[in-house]
Amino acid sequence: MISVIIPHYGPRELLAQCLRTLPDDVEVVVADNNGPAWYDREGQIAVEEVRDGNRLTLYFHAGEYVNLGFARAVNEAVKRSSGDYLLLLNNDCELPEWALDWMLDILKQDDQIAVVGPLSTAHTHWQWVHGVANWLKRNLPAGDYITTRTHNFPADTVTFWCALIPRRVWDDVGPLDERFFMYYEDNDWCRRAREKGYELALDLGTVVTHHHQSEVRPEVKRYMAESLRRYNEKWGEQKPASVMIAVLNEGWVRKEIGISLLSILSRPRSGIGRIQVIWPSERPVSANRNYAVQQMLQDDFDYLLMWDDDQACQYDPLDLVEYDKDIIGLPTPIYRSADNPDKPITLNVNDLQPEGGWRTKALEPNMGLVEVDMVGTGMMLVARRVFEHPEMRPAFMEIFDENGLVELSEDYNFCLRAKRAGFRVWTHTGYSSEHWSTIPLLQATRQINHVV
Repeated sequence: MISVIIPHYGPRELLAQCLRTLPDDVEVVVADNNGPAWYDREGQIAVEEVRDGNRLTLYFHAGEYVNLGFARAVNEAVKRSSGDYLLLLNNDCELPEWALDWMLDILKQDDQIAVVGPLSTAHTHWQWVHGVANWLKRNLPAGDYITTRTHNFPADTVTFWCALIPRRVWDDVGPLDERFFMYYEDNDWCRRAREKGYELALDLGTVVTHHHQSEVRPEVKRYMAESLRRYNEKWGEQKPASVMIAVLNEGWVRKEIGISLLSILSRPRSGIGRIQVIWPSERPVSANRNYAVQQMLQDDFDYLLMWDDDQACQYDPLDLVEYDKDIIGLPTPIYRSADNPDKPITLNVNDLQPEGGWRTKALEPNMGLVEVDMVGTGMMLVARRVFEHPEMRPAFMEIFDENGLVELSEDYNFCLRAKRAGFRVWTHTGYSSEHWSTIPLLQATRQINHVV
């Protein structure tokens, strides 16, 4: 018997449409990641049994109004299934009537095949039917061809939106790694299967209708990026990061900036591949920063290093890429306000106070990486995932009071919104930035006298 494992999240209409295409002689286990759980007398998550003709469907809720992710939902559903074969199936798929017979035929022909998957109507992943067809045309020797019934084709990986796996292989390879919330759990499982000597296959004669969105939502892209990072960490593979450096200016830059930038770009380094420098000079400042963000996303960079034209880092700020933090702003000396020239020079790193307002963070040179609430954007490294979050659009904007005066600057507002969206803000005391600013000579004298 085949157990169809369906992790469900989203509208029930999609699920109902999927269930209508399944044959009657299968067991279906639906793990609902989208609603309340209910429990039996022993405190275990209860399972609802629904019999439709010969087909038994088991429904259970994987979490209490909590989306536990694809891998966890699949693993919990497999535990509750009883079939000799497991069909992992997304809830937005529709199977042709011959699909299970053809894929099962491939598995029965060769015990070394761990998983077989069909082709897809969705062009968002590599098993897209036309994409595979074009690949075959380019790579098959002249005169060779594959008919729809010659459907067993070797693969390096099979994506688990629709995948048939013998239970004995599942038990041998193990469940999905639940550290992957969404995406790359299938790549990881297939790699483990290959390490055990199994083979993977595509059924070129079966095309499954997959109602996959052509545009991936920003929050899903964030899951993809996080899962890719975990996959690379687990398997010792790391794609070199790409960084766009935006030197934000007013039409000219200081020579010290150019010297510092040339020194950084000429350094040999590992872990960073593509680097591009842009020189935006839009006004006001918030529009200039948003222009840099737009260019970074459009040109597909992993990080944006914002570099104001009055700053130069004492050490290479690109070293901070290896931390893979959401936001790292470098501590920069500033003076607070022109109307209070006697107020001492301080750093632009602050923590929110319980009673309201903020206070300068007490930092020591040897503290290294420190989490903070707010830091200036004069020299700031930001990961792409922050800008892709729907609550971070536009990324930079000031908050004005009723008199039209700036109540909260674009950099501090950016940090506060990022924290509300679930990101973390950091500074690094070993990478302080120099800050040039034009102030009256008398004010400079007072500041220096206060420091010394």
